[in-house]
Amino acid sequence: HRHTIRIQWERVPEQKRRVVKYLWRGGWFAWWSQLILTAISTVTLTFAATVGNGLQSPVSSGLISSLAALGAVAASWLWMYRFTRIAAKIASGGDSGSVEAASQTGIKLNLVGMGLAIVSAEQIVGSLVAAALMPGQSLTPGGYVDNRSTLTLKAFVLQSNTNVLMAAFIGLLTSWLINQVSAKLSENALSAAK
Repeated sequence: HRHTIRIQWERVPEQKRRVVKYLWRGGWFAWWSQLILTAISTVTLTFAATVGNGLQSPVSSGLISSLAALGAVAASWLWMYRFTRIAAKIASGGDSGSVEAASQTGIKLNLVGMGLAIVSAEQIVGSLVAAALMPGQSLTPGGYVDNRSTLTLKAFVLQSNTNVLMAAFIGLLTSWLINQVSAKLSENALSAAK
């Protein structure tokens, strides 16, 4: 038995319809985008860690911080689903008070994800520059490594990291837009009460 939620837009009060649409559409757009990007990143990082021997130098390869960024985006992915539940709650006559707090949490989760992805990118770029300056082989904590295999590993981690960064950006933008619409709704409600 599958439970689907459908919003009957004509029943949503006009003053709340805009925020419900942003929550519903934005939540689903971000949820699907983050799902696709994190799935691709998970596969790519798993490949880099196992086949690409990324476990030999997980810190300098950017693997650890990229995995941490992926974790933050996975938490955001779950949070984007929450936006759709809040939309359904408001559409069925529930309170809209949790929208601003939910959007602020979404902003924080995605900022953490972006920050960790940027740290990972810095590690990857730094190690790529070092590899470019050392022809042939380079010294890593695990010993000497052929630069070609190192560059291949770093390319996979960089690709994964870029996907994570994009997923975090989509979640951040969605959360920010929902926050802005929610703030306008609150302002309008206060103006109408006066």
